Amino acid sequence: MKKLLFYLSIGILIELCIAPLRTINFNLAGAAAFLFYILAFLYFVILRKTNSRNEILTAFLISFFLLSIVPRFFNFNGSLVSLPYSFFNLLGIILGYILTNKNTSKISKAVFSVCFVFLISTFYIKGSSLWIHYLSYNTFTGYIKPYKSDGLKMQTVEGAFISNDLLKGKVVLLDFWTTSCGACFERFPILEAFYQQAKNDSNIAVIAVNAPLERDSLSQFQDMITKYNYTFSTAKLVDTSFLRKNQINFYPTVLVINKEGDIIYRGELNNAIKKVQELSF
Repeated sequence: MKKLLFYLSIGILIELCIAPLRTINFNLAGAAAFLFYILAFLYFVILRKTNSRNEILTAFLISFFLLSIVPRFFNFNGSLVSLPYSFFNLLGIILGYILTNKNTSKISKAVFSVCFVFLISTFYIKGSSLWIHYLSYNTFTGYIKPYKSDGLKMQTVEGAFISNDLLKGKVVLLDFWTTSCGACFERFPILEAFYQQAKNDSNIAVIAVNAPLERDSLSQFQDMITKYNYTFSTAKLVDTSFLRKNQINFYPTVLVINKEGDIIYRGELNNAIKKVQELSF
């Protein structure tokens, strides 16, 4: 029992050391956890020559569950962004257990090590951005099954209305934003650059669609665009139920509508621009 409690304290210490890294970078925290658990197994089993592999495994699994899993029950949705990285802790525990098993051949240990490192590296290179995209837009890549853009109604600052019918026959990029969204304004230079490229193409429409907040004044959305000298088209969403129906829960969210009036993309701006360019040829 004393051994179990000792190793449990080591596991808790590892988790507490990793916790501050999560506030800096999830990738760094995941890699550190993976490495720390492996090193802990190697230190106690190989260097200290203890016969407590099973106790170490049990203690580390308990500490992982208590500090990486249980807190998620209190804020599950808010903790989803770091969920995959927590499982790197688990992979480190499993690989540490495998590497310190005398009955496991060197080839098997090498294969497990390569597979685990490959899995983590692949997630860092590609999986991380896909996971964040899914949490933000409910789609890993942005490409969705086409469906009609019914209910879309916008109004310009001059009072003119824009609806689905007026946009048919064009490839449309709609960039949904709010006046309180800092990330939206960070991406506006990209939107402006694309607008400058596409403004003379009659097959393309680029519109920054403001999702109005209760505190916004009538022309606030246009005033903020004018302030920074952006020239792309702007409009205010008239019926905000369109946001819920089209799963726009995060800003900025970009929709791409094809010439037939079907929404075919929901996600971030850069890939949306590529899709518009594809469809406009």
